[in-house]
Amino acid sequence: MANGAEICNSPFTILLRVELKMESAFDTNGVFHHIGTAGGSRAFQNPHDSGDVCVTLSNLHSGHPGSLVQNYGAQLLTQNKRQSWMAVDLKSFRLSPRTYCLRACTSGHTPTCW
Repeated sequence: MANGAEICNSPFTILLRVELKMESAFDTNGVFHHIGTAGGSRAFQNPHDSGDVCVTLSNLHSGHPGSLVQNYGAQLLTQNKRQSWMAVDLKSFRLSPRTYCLRACTSGHTPTCW
């Protein structure tokens, strides 16, 4: 899925604007759910695993990078080093967030800044 559609035999792309409105934490209205379901046209697929986005980390302690954009809680930890980070390359998608929700485990491994 991309944020546009090619016009047959044309170098132009039609851009589609979608507004996603959060109703509650971890609902199905988020950007990664939208990307993972191709706008609701398929069952959820992890957007990192499908190649729609790319998750990178400064270093990995445990877990799988795709856990950052998974639709359920899954452990993903960087090593306990200063300046550790996680990032999501949205590739062809563009994002203008008005709200966000960040899931963290309850075992004391929580983000200290973002």
